[in-house]
Amino acid sequence: MTPARTITLAVFALVLLPAAAEAKERVLTLYSPAIQTLPYVHDTHYIDLRPNGNEAPARAGYITGVKEQSLVDSKDPDAKPLPNAKFMIHHFVYLAPGRVEDSPNSCWTGGGFITGRGEEHPEGTAFDRWTTPESRAKYGIVNRMPNGDAPAWKLIAMVMNHVKRPKKVYVRTRVHYTREERQPIYPTVVGDCAKAINGMAYDIPGGGAQGETATNTTSWTAPFNGRILLAASHQHGGGRYHTLSSDTCQRRIFKARTYYAPPDHIYNTIRPILHEPGPIGNGTFRSVEGVPIREGEQFTRTGVHDNSNLHVAAMAFWALFLVKDDSVTQDCAPLPDDITDVGRLNVGPRDCFANDNGGQIDRRHVFEHTAEGSNRRAARAEDHRLELVVHAVIIVVRSDPAWRLRMFIGARRSPLLAALAALIISLPLGAVRAHDYLAEVALGREPSVT
Repeated sequence: MTPARTITLAVFALVLLPAAAEAKERVLTLYSPAIQTLPYVHDTHYIDLRPNGNEAPARAGYITGVKEQSLVDSKDPDAKPLPNAKFMIHHFVYLAPGRVEDSPNSCWTGGGFITGRGEEHPEGTAFDRWTTPESRAKYGIVNRMPNGDAPAWKLIAMVMNHVKRPKKVYVRTRVHYTREERQPIYPTVVGDCAKAINGMAYDIPGGGAQGETATNTTSWTAPFNGRILLAASHQHGGGRYHTLSSDTCQRRIFKARTYYAPPDHIYNTIRPILHEPGPIGNGTFRSVEGVPIREGEQFTRTGVHDNSNLHVAAMAFWALFLVKDDSVTQDCAPLPDDITDVGRLNVGPRDCFANDNGGQIDRRHVFEHTAEGSNRRAARAEDHRLELVVHAVIIVVRSDPAWRLRMFIGARRSPLLAALAALIISLPLGAVRAHDYLAEVALGREPSVT
């Protein structure tokens, strides 16, 4: 081989090696533009993420898994996620409108849904449980436009600022990503699609007897022969459980329990209350083999909610991660034996207490909602008395179901605000449960929330 040919081959190898390394799976760390938040405000932000490698992937490829969805106050890669005592995340939703291989029979078809985080993920760093190295080596969500470019993403971020001052924050997202070929995953939202215009939310009227439930039921048709690799349930406060059953095969596929924190968890003690406290875990089922489904198979989805109290903006939908599989030719094929509820936190026998039904509950992490006794406190539904929350930015009034009064008034600290608070307290709406910070505001001081 001539020296010139040797040099040419060496240069060619140097060019190919970085490209090959870039194509292999790696973890991308992405940041949203800065989000400006106001003190004690619960707000939704609609954010464009450019495909520049900093906000969204710069080159087309496959998202093979999610590692983190967190809120941080700096772009330092070692910055710790902001604690729930200061900022709570109601939800993140990631979309790539126009990308190829969008889900064909989803409530959000056309939106390019990728993934998301709900309030049932208090830490935002446990999403690696959704996938395995084996599944990531085979499957991925397609991140490509019809012309071959990487798509721009859109992020919907609903966050709650519980600090005393305006604060600039960022959403940090870490995803497993590759440019190597993968079999497409179809993230599919199965819920009450008629409520999609309202963000999938609906109200539960309440007023029922203790233990009474209300249900929301819809149907769904499998769009192709394939498998369900992951089924993530999403329910809000007041949710009991959520099922997905095959009518065609006359069998229940999943029953997702709703897990709530004990009364002393930050979800239940944070003040001021900007949102009905929700679960810290919803059933999420993973199967490496995948649950077989047949094109045209009919399913019923049922969300079950507490109906003894009003629950505004209740919700129950499934995020199903589907793959096509033409080898599924048998109707009602046996379910795989590797289905695991990865939404259930690992809990041990210590530090347990009993609920009113005598069932043992692990106090460290989670317990299953029964809408009785201490469990009802987790849903903030332990009585029908008026709860008044007053601080420098908003007033929130909650009454018993007969009144169903919610009032949000933007205001500054002033004699008028104090007079209004005094007037509301004097109204004959039942017993008022005043909090320490209410007295502080009435005296002209900031609430003692840090």
